[in-house]
Amino acid sequence: MYAAMATVIDELHHGSTRLHLDMCDAINILKWTPPGGCAVWHIFRAEHAEILRSFMRNVFKLRKTLDPINSQSYYLTPNLIEQLKVDYQ
Repeated sequence: MYAAMATVIDELHHGSTRLHLDMCDAINILKWTPPGGCAVWHIFRAEHAEILRSFMRNVFKLRKTLDPINSQSYYLTPNLIEQLKVDYQ
């Protein structure tokens, strides 16, 4: 289970759920949000996992042995999402 909480979406703050790969089907439920609150999910196809891994290894200067998705240690900021679109579109 992933429990998320409110956060600011910018380059200085990170969402409350880092990039991860669901190993089976998942159901995401937004239980409650205060006025003006929202949830933003970036959902990628499974076949794009290697592209994401390559991008993140380059951006974060990671060793090839580290899996940046399954480590659940990294968050794609709005600027990184845009860079991903430019680099791999």
